[in-house]
Amino acid sequence: MEIFGFDAYSPREIAGRVRDACVAKARLPLLCLWMLGMLGILAPVVAGKFVGGGVPVALVCWVIYLRGRRPGDEAPGA
Repeated sequence: MEIFGFDAYSPREIAGRVRDACVAKARLPLLCLWMLGMLGILAPVVAGKFVGGGVPVALVCWVIYLRGRRPGDEAPGA
């Protein structure tokens, strides 16, 4: 049954889908499970490091060196 673009499943159908997914994962080789787990953990960590480290560093560099400079101004410390 579809309501407003969403699939509406009965609790029995939801349980069956969850069970099928669990059985499929349980049948995977251990190395595949380990690699999928590591990728699932590392992807958000790497993205967070780029955003959490790159944005503040870029902002600080902009504030210190580039804010308010006009073309032809000398660089700080020159």
